[in-house]
Amino acid sequence: DPAASVLKCRERLYDMHMKDVTRAQPNGSPLEVGRGVLDVAAVLRALLQVRFDGHVGFEYEKDGADPLPGLSESTGYVRGLMTTMRAS
Repeated sequence: DPAASVLKCRERLYDMHMKDVTRAQPNGSPLEVGRGVLDVAAVLRALLQVRFDGHVGFEYEKDGADPLPGLSESTGYVRGLMTTMRAS
């Protein structure tokens, strides 16, 4: 549970990679953030709760020859969630 890990490791969390996959198993395939099994909203809420001020980088392994469309979608999804969280 990545959100629980953020809360548990808050004192040692300085850098984080965000990645979404088709399933939380070694054979899961990478996807754009928001399309897979990662509870992105829960992770973001946990980061806000611990007042995380470090780096969160997208770990995007799909479409290596042309990653920009998928990264743009991932960024847009996370920005949308963050905007919604700030408004509530």
